[in-house]
Amino acid sequence: YYGELKPDFEEVEAAISERAKELVNVTVEFVPVTLAEGDSNMNLMLSGGEKLDLMLGMRGTGFQNAVNRNQVIELDNLLEEYGQGIKDALGIAIEGGYINGKLYAIPSLDKFAREYGIIGLADYMDKYELATREHPTYEQLDEWFARVKAGEGDSFYPFILSGSTATTFNYFHIYDTLGSTDASGVILDENMDDPTIVNLFETDAYKEHLDWMHKWYEAGYINPDCLTTSETWQALVQNGKGVGSTMYVELDMLPGQQGQFDTYNQTVDRILLRDKFTTQADLNSQNWMITVNSENPQKAFQFLNLLYEDEEIINMLYWGFEGTHYTLTDREGVVEYPEGVDATTVGYSQPLGLYGAVGKRYLMGTTYPEDYFDQLAEFNDIQEGDPDVSPYLGYTFNTEPYQTEFAAVNDVITQYRSSLEVGAVDPDEVLPQFIDALKSAGIDTIIQGNQQSL
Repeated sequence: YYGELKPDFEEVEAAISERAKELVNVTVEFVPVTLAEGDSNMNLMLSGGEKLDLMLGMRGTGFQNAVNRNQVIELDNLLEEYGQGIKDALGIAIEGGYINGKLYAIPSLDKFAREYGIIGLADYMDKYELATREHPTYEQLDEWFARVKAGEGDSFYPFILSGSTATTFNYFHIYDTLGSTDASGVILDENMDDPTIVNLFETDAYKEHLDWMHKWYEAGYINPDCLTTSETWQALVQNGKGVGSTMYVELDMLPGQQGQFDTYNQTVDRILLRDKFTTQADLNSQNWMITVNSENPQKAFQFLNLLYEDEEIINMLYWGFEGTHYTLTDREGVVEYPEGVDATTVGYSQPLGLYGAVGKRYLMGTTYPEDYFDQLAEFNDIQEGDPDVSPYLGYTFNTEPYQTEFAAVNDVITQYRSSLEVGAVDPDEVLPQFIDALKSAGIDTIIQGNQQSL
């Protein structure tokens, strides 16, 4: 959780435990930790020999690190015996839990792919006539940015970016990090059928992108304080500083953002830059594992399976009790807060989408399309061999033999990448320095190991 633990937590825990006992004869005790302290708390419990059955791994490397530390057990046999609900809910998305051909983790996701683009104020997209909102070229965006800038003035920025770790290339180009990160090499979309791993930062596509970003930064299309501002892009846009920013843009993302802008009587729309695509990194971003400390892995797995199968438990875990913490609406799967209750005063809620079949949880609020769940089912219908699915699902590069080089390369990326990708520095001057530093840190050694492993 984040913020304060809700006061009705123990009542909801007891009800979930009672339901699980009815279904699979198991009771459950939750261990409340803040999101920021999750990894450290789990490691302390495991190293101290405390009972911990199920634990979360986040951002791909979370479960890879747990496997390398021998903290978790293989799940292949348990999946076959007790995992029908998981199989039905995930399909081939289960591939996100494999390392070295063995299943160690169960992905917990609502969407099995991502689309990337820009979300921003519709008024400016209409007023300045963006040529297309589906796959605009760099040239088309450049023309649109120029018209917006000329019409709105020097202190207005068509392309808002925010944060010291801002990146942009990944919003414009499809590529596969093979379950790892850019630090261990990638396969670009145009070469997806050729299993040759390359250094992303040496590619022509990367250099072209940096040239455009630097041009836009120098022209004043990007806010000059983008790397140092503490304000979110949403706040900057709401306050009249610009049009919009890069984001995921599939399904619920636009309705979700619209809710933030309603108070300002502003309407948002999307520009699709990158089509739907599924990679191993998309599927292993959050996973559930059974630890070596578990006294009864069979029962732990049976409860985990309920989080993908039993909608009553799923929605109790997320929203609490009907009538007390939420009420049903006339739309199936959509709920709202009871009268006099809101997100700040409700006695229980779990807004972090981290548990089980996230796509089976109720939606809070009515900003979503009427056919949202049908759209979600179609979006998640990924099949091996589909053109929008990486042919390398199931492969996660294990960086553990290269942890010294991997740490050094990531330090270099942290030093150079954001300033290049927001356009704040000249790529003709800085990109060669970046590449030299990557090579000195050992990126070629890592890529060679990744290639051999693949």
